[in-house]
Amino acid sequence: MGNKAFTYDSFFRNMIGNFIFRVVLNSVPDGVSLLDTQLRIIDLNFTMQQWYKHKMPARGKKCFWVFHGRKKPCPNCPSLRAIEEKGVITEVVSYDGLEFRKEKAQKIYAFPLFDGNREVVGVLEYVKNLIPVRELEEEVLLLRKKVSYLEHQNEMLRSLLEEKKEEERRRKVFFEKQLKECILPTLKELEALAKNTPEARYFSFLSFWLANLYSGSYPESRQKLSLLTPRELEIALLIKEGRSSKEISEILSISKKAVQFHRQNLRKKLGIAGSQINLVTYLRNII
Repeated sequence: MGNKAFTYDSFFRNMIGNFIFRVVLNSVPDGVSLLDTQLRIIDLNFTMQQWYKHKMPARGKKCFWVFHGRKKPCPNCPSLRAIEEKGVITEVVSYDGLEFRKEKAQKIYAFPLFDGNREVVGVLEYVKNLIPVRELEEEVLLLRKKVSYLEHQNEMLRSLLEEKKEEERRRKVFFEKQLKECILPTLKELEALAKNTPEARYFSFLSFWLANLYSGSYPESRQKLSLLTPRELEIALLIKEGRSSKEISEILSISKKAVQFHRQNLRKKLGIAGSQINLVTYLRNII
């Protein structure tokens, strides 16, 4: 091909006019530029047009001026090397474009284009923007600081949790000691002193409840006691002692009918209504 100028070269006219070529060119997310052997821009894909929109239109202009603002080819230009060596050249080049405030780096793949006589008539440049190593190092350093901070916070939380567990353990040991050595013996003494009096049953019930409260042992049957009202608890304790409805009515100064009503409610709340389970025996097993 005698004249290789971009305006008259049928090789480039065919490439630019090819619809499939245009679709493929513009579907590439990275930059693609088509240059002639004089490094004049023949065509740019959509990505390159967006990157260098401040230099558009660029067709016919030198690539080193449009892309780098230079008046002469860049040192170690991969496209010139691809033309000279007739092979694919890959190069990472620094870039300080007018649009970008920070220095950028680009990885350029330069592919020489041949005519039917195996003569180089142009270059296809594939351009990929790279994050500078310095920015990557700064980002890694920042992430490491964040990880270190989170690890430190996690260690502090773990330490606080262990301290809280130890404090709870010491508190439980202290309460157990006070309960076993002071509270329960005192209640037993009070219960003995109040023997054969209405108050005795309250000391008995209180001892039972405190012992279970500490141990955390609550069989389902015992948990149902928490559903009872204070009056129902009084009647339950009297029933446990084997008191009749008449005796209970006299002790609590309520009617016998009221006692029977509370008995029915007790069976319902304790889950034994409609069964043949003896209420006295059941209460003696759970209180």
